[in-house]
Amino acid sequence: MQPVLQSVSRRDFFWTSLPLFLKIVSGLLGLSGVIIALRVLVSGFQEGSGAASMLGAFASSVALGLGTYMLVHSCLIRAQNITDLTAPDRRTIPVFSVFTQLVGEIYAIILVLTGTLALLASLLPYGFSSGFMQVASLAGYSSGAAFFTGMIAFIVCLMAAFLSLFVFHFIARMIIAFDGIATDTSLIRDPGGHNRATA
Repeated sequence: MQPVLQSVSRRDFFWTSLPLFLKIVSGLLGLSGVIIALRVLVSGFQEGSGAASMLGAFASSVALGLGTYMLVHSCLIRAQNITDLTAPDRRTIPVFSVFTQLVGEIYAIILVLTGTLALLASLLPYGFSSGFMQVASLAGYSSGAAFFTGMIAFIVCLMAAFLSLFVFHFIARMIIAFDGIATDTSLIRDPGGHNRATA
């Protein structure tokens, strides 16, 4: 246990483990997304032999694959942001700002993916899981109202995704701004720090 405790107690352990943690999460998300996309594709081809079933399964698996790529890419970018932090910036507040941006991006990606799948379900209610087919039938697919419902859901999800990106990135910027204000205030209150700052 002594080598383990010594490695954990190192000052740079936290800053090297955080990016590694994000990379592991991105790998797990990527593997899970690929498995789910392949499962949807295979189940769609097994549920029926019609063109709508095959096209719906292909389109939904492509959407899931793109969503998985965006999630993995966002996690890797934020892991690199933490790695690139200089020694003076390696504090809790800058890292919290990076994680705030990551949460907003993941939430936006989930919203876009949800809207895309809802639109696909309204166009091609075959080749998906039974839940998507039930939603399409409840929306009135036979009367043509499902496409209108799916398009509205897609537009609402896109608007909510852009809004979430703006809000979370704004919060992240405000966290950094307030951290700078707090640092300046502490320098003003500390005469030695004030003299060093003015020098």
